[in-house]
Amino acid sequence: KKEYRFVSKLLQEFLDSKSIGINDIDLIVAEKFQGSLLNSKDETRKRGEKRVNNIVGFLSKIFERAVNLGLIETNYFSKTSLVRFRINKKTTKRNFTVDELGLLFSGQHGIEKEILDYFRFKLHVGLRMEEFFRLNENSFITETIDGQAYNCVIIDTAKGKYSSESKRVIVLHENIKDLHNYKWVKAIKEQYPTIKSFNKKANGCIKKVISDKKVSDHRLRGNFAKKLVEYDQINNISDSIVNVADELGHNTNKNNRKNLEEYNDLVRGMMGYNLSDALDIYAQSQLLKPKLRDIKAFDEYSGIFKYLDIPSNKIPHIKSNDNNS
Repeated sequence: KKEYRFVSKLLQEFLDSKSIGINDIDLIVAEKFQGSLLNSKDETRKRGEKRVNNIVGFLSKIFERAVNLGLIETNYFSKTSLVRFRINKKTTKRNFTVDELGLLFSGQHGIEKEILDYFRFKLHVGLRMEEFFRLNENSFITETIDGQAYNCVIIDTAKGKYSSESKRVIVLHENIKDLHNYKWVKAIKEQYPTIKSFNKKANGCIKKVISDKKVSDHRLRGNFAKKLVEYDQINNISDSIVNVADELGHNTNKNNRKNLEEYNDLVRGMMGYNLSDALDIYAQSQLLKPKLRDIKAFDEYSGIFKYLDIPSNKIPHIKSNDNNS
């Protein structure tokens, strides 16, 4: 509602400045108004073309309703009437390079240990931030396979497009065996209680190390997927190279299937794509044995976490609620 009031005000101010009535709007007036939006009211700064498109889009909805109510005959702000600015929609996001991961985990950039722990955990389990906030004390389990105990985490997969819910089990690599507990997760969630606040914090920390906007916290999921796929293809662990997505937690549709064809069925499960509600979330040996083999892909990361060698009193920590009281 606030945005609708804002765009209506912008249009009214423009019409008043030109002594034009609302019923006198035609395509020429709409085009001139759109052009005027590129500059702010005091013309001290320029609006982006994407923002202008958003403003015109809101106006189009207002005028479309007016047409439906019989108040006006034509919506001159609709896409069929008014040509929008062309925006390059191609994304240039990329994964972290090995060198960049080394810098991130060096412990030399004033990033709190708990935040680095989160990055390390995400790099090995590929969970979304929303899924991180769903972790609880019962998420961390231990399963026995052929007489040997393995630490695992149950990830409550984020809801997909059709609100489907599922869970997936990830076997924890030795690189994150110290994170098989809820204590560090709880500490982060107490200090940053919302996804928005922690997303800002996490990406702010990454910017301290890497100025390139093409990388972000979410791209650690990309590194997770890429490492699994490469290892699985080389070692022929899975039966088919068709699908990553189950381990990432995505629903697959015809629009994104092409991008997922490089992924195999096993990796799909580990990322949380296409998981069924009926999936047995408990770590049965026949499900976890191939995952045990696949997580060896992360052996290559074993030497990059230099911050773990820094004494606890020499590395920053996030403030706990106990310290704030």
